[in-house]
Amino acid sequence: MGHWQAMGYGYWAVTERSTGDFLGEVGFSDFKREMDPPLAGIPEAGWVLATHAHGRGIAGEAVTAMHDWADAAKDWDETVCLFDPAHAVSQKVALKLGYRVREKAAIYQGKQTLVMSRVTECSCP
Repeated sequence: MGHWQAMGYGYWAVTERSTGDFLGEVGFSDFKREMDPPLAGIPEAGWVLATHAHGRGIAGEAVTAMHDWADAAKDWDETVCLFDPAHAVSQKVALKLGYRVREKAAIYQGKQTLVMSRVTECSCP
């Protein structure tokens, strides 16, 4: 059973509009990672693109679209994303979408992992 069936969210395929070629995947997950500190069920945003898609603004467009969907379809207070601390390009995409580095460093699979968090603004009356 996949994320969509189990949780009502998951990943989308990213394709080239003009050719239909597969470029990568973007979406949300709950991989129930054993890490310190734990994510405690907060949806995890993720994206990966083929090398030939890099540098064309596709990641920013696709990741913005997935967050637009989440903002309209889900009532999440927060989402997170995880990075190797050296992966500056994806961190830049996350920063543009309002993610900020959490104060406490995380350890995942024995390695220091950068956790960024995006808090959704309440549109409450």
